[in-house]
Amino acid sequence: MSQEMSKTIYRKKWQSILGLLVSMVALIILLLSGENTTIKFVGIAFCLSIAVYESFQLLNPRHKWVDPDSEESIYTNDKDFNQIYSDEGIFDYQDEGFNIQFEDGKQFIYWKDIKTIYAYKRDLYTYDELNLQIDYENSSFKISENIKGWYKFVEKIKEIYPNIRQDFDIQLMFPAFEQNLTLVYDYKNRGIEEIQNN
Repeated sequence: MSQEMSKTIYRKKWQSILGLLVSMVALIILLLSGENTTIKFVGIAFCLSIAVYESFQLLNPRHKWVDPDSEESIYTNDKDFNQIYSDEGIFDYQDEGFNIQFEDGKQFIYWKDIKTIYAYKRDLYTYDELNLQIDYENSSFKISENIKGWYKFVEKIKEIYPNIRQDFDIQLMFPAFEQNLTLVYDYKNRGIEEIQNN
């Protein structure tokens, strides 16, 4: 069983609706225009890609919309970085493990039960999003850097597993727009190829 957290979008919903409507109107105009030229096909492809992207943003049930002028947005954008860095967010740490708040409730995970930790990036067209996948016992969960408590969790796994590369999160950023799948931790000290071959 894998659990994935929701993604917060800091944009007014009407902006995506407007983007969808404008791209659809432009698409219809292009489709109804007479000549079949390369520019027309490029325009159709562009409008269609914008329409698909905005539709995905609007219809994805995992997306949480936050008005950029709201208190929640101000928390994220204006709060001192040191406060964000030390915020435990959805986590509650104990010596032997941590509680994590999923959408359907809290779950306690022992540090000793974590089998592997993968880090990777998701290309979101205009920017990359850092992610972790934590495999434990017979389950896993994924978190992104947009989750409250991300920085503290990364700091905590570096503390709990001191043999992992301490700058994995920095190294993950480069090169841009590539997945950069990285095995951060494996309880048997295996390499990524060895794990994939099992």
